Amino acid sequence: MKTRLLLFAALALGAGGCSAVDPYRSVRIELPSVIPLQISDYREVLVVPFKEEASPGGFALAKEATTFFAEELARHYKGRIVTLPAAEAAPPALEDEAAWKDKGAGHPQTLFLAGVVRLSSEVRKAINESERDVEGPFKKTGTGLSERRLYTLTMTLGLVDAATGRPLYRKEYKEVRTYIATKQPAEFAFYELVDRVQLKFFHTILGTERIQERYLLSR
Repeated sequence: MKTRLLLFAALALGAGGCSAVDPYRSVRIELPSVIPLQISDYREVLVVPFKEEASPGGFALAKEATTFFAEELARHYKGRIVTLPAAEAAPPALEDEAAWKDKGAGHPQTLFLAGVVRLSSEVRKAINESERDVEGPFKKTGTGLSERRLYTLTMTLGLVDAATGRPLYRKEYKEVRTYIATKQPAEFAFYELVDRVQLKFFHTILGTERIQERYLLSR
């Protein structure tokens, strides 16, 4: 009996010591999403060439974004994917139901995927501790500042019912990434940032599971 009591006491002290040192435990779980529409009810998705609001020079942002989402959607959606040819006129606003209904004539059970994309870039100053002035026998003089290249990708994605012209889903996504290399190419930044957008977008419209980190409180 005494041995059992000593064992229980040791376990209690050990558990108390662990919770004092690390009261939180990190776990990674797959979270399903609440789907705003059943995309499986549609047999076809027409991808409208995205509208480009701003892009670094020399990079065909709208074309790359349109191709990227058409190809990625084809990997997750069992229906037919068609990328419409680029037109001189910009696509209708997502709220213009009459224009979308007219554009979707003859396409039953069809969705339009439309988007607006912007990629901006700027150089910012950042504090660099390793370059600050250092006193002493190994004195080093520096400004303590270094430059970083910051890219911001903003995308508005929408799904429109072709038969009614009614927008079924619309959301703006914004992703930011800072690079140490100030000459980081826009193409590299775009594909890194657009991958984050498509994960969130497909998680919402297709219900794809997304792994997220959560913390449990140890008692």
